[in-house]
Amino acid sequence: MAEKNDDPLLYREFRYSVEYKSMWESEKHELEKMGLHCCVALKDDNQLVGILLLCDHTGKRQLGYSDLQILSSITSVASIAVKNARMYEQACLEARTDELTGLLNRKYFYEILNQEFEKNIDGSLVLAIFNVDDFKLYNQLYGMKEGDYCLKRIAGIIRGSVGEQGYVARYSGKEFAVLLPGYDVLSARTLMESIQKQIYEMNSHEQNFKLKAITVSVGISAAPYAAKSVKELLNNVDMAVYHVKQSGKNGLRVFDTAFQQNLELEDTRKHVHIYKEYESTIYALTAAIDAKDHYTFSHSNNVAYYAVELARYLGMNEDVVEIIRQSGLLHDVGKIGIRETILNKEGALTSEEYEIIKGHVEASIDIIRHLPSLDYVIPAVIGHHERYDGKGYPRRIAGEDIPATARILCIADSFDAMTSKRCYKRAFSVEKAKRILQEEAGKQFDPAMVEAFVKCLEEGRIKLVNGEFSGESGNV
Repeated sequence: MAEKNDDPLLYREFRYSVEYKSMWESEKHELEKMGLHCCVALKDDNQLVGILLLCDHTGKRQLGYSDLQILSSITSVASIAVKNARMYEQACLEARTDELTGLLNRKYFYEILNQEFEKNIDGSLVLAIFNVDDFKLYNQLYGMKEGDYCLKRIAGIIRGSVGEQGYVARYSGKEFAVLLPGYDVLSARTLMESIQKQIYEMNSHEQNFKLKAITVSVGISAAPYAAKSVKELLNNVDMAVYHVKQSGKNGLRVFDTAFQQNLELEDTRKHVHIYKEYESTIYALTAAIDAKDHYTFSHSNNVAYYAVELARYLGMNEDVVEIIRQSGLLHDVGKIGIRETILNKEGALTSEEYEIIKGHVEASIDIIRHLPSLDYVIPAVIGHHERYDGKGYPRRIAGEDIPATARILCIADSFDAMTSKRCYKRAFSVEKAKRILQEEAGKQFDPAMVEAFVKCLEEGRIKLVNGEFSGESGNV
């Protein structure tokens, strides 16, 4: 009743209006009971967002002109307050929501994950990741617009299936995360299989033209049964997705203690076969490195050997060890694009030349990212020049925010660089290299991993590789 203008509407005048006469008697009675004197509309950009009512149950006081002026001022302040509150609420919503799908974004999902992990410490918490298979190909076939539409439909299927039972987020460009507090693994698996089936069938209902079926690789992990921390839960679910990808995509894996134990023999048998699928690609890239710079080729082989031995000593499973081996072989592939005069310069590098050398990390990623079968080595490769104290490059991340595979690679890379002869320096002794590693523990290197690496050297588990790559455990 106060929408037509911004002035206060007196109740005694309103009683003679058509709007009042059209009200139910029960509504009129409620207004009388309140002792309503007048009402004023609260507006935001000419939209009604609230009503301010002024009541007096005694009925003794009459509103004068000055009262109405004060009421108008109060209304203006209240309207601004409501507008600011709505803007703040909208800003909060946008800060935690993915723009394309309307789901939670990754940052806010991490907050929810940490909160729910603490709340369900004595219960159960299931995390699932949906990774869309061959999505780059889908974009190439049908275009980015159709790709975005596909992601929105997938988001709708997952959100509709999960409902109020859990949280759904867009975890990365082509990944979705589902968090289910209080769920057991069996119930979660049943729900994820249903979602997976709906996603596979969604394009079969298109009437206008035929689109390829969408498949997803799904990983599931549960806390506290298979994970004692949020970080472990995330790592486990990522490894479950990795297993699905390695076994042909379009599948679902549950990572738990039994899963890990049952797969140990299977992983041992399969990992050589899996590696051979990509061996020709890796060989071609390493051969290209060798043609450009023989030192870089030998260095990459050496780094792969040192990193693999350290990873095994740390108890990592054979899948992770294989990822580390391939990361070691490919971590410097970006140096293909750097001039030999810089790579083999005998004197100190200029600041400009050093920036060019630093660019090999992004150059390596630019090469690897076009090889979908090898994209799982990217976290190790992109992080092998990060420092534990956060002063490395290219992202300046620190501590355990640096992937474990990258922290291992950093130690192996540095040790080989120190113990190898180059045109601009002599090789350090093993003792001096060990001393530098220990001095830089907690600064450049992960201190626990340095301790493990030094122990491996002292016990003879890792042997110094001189010049060309050798060593049975490091053969490719």
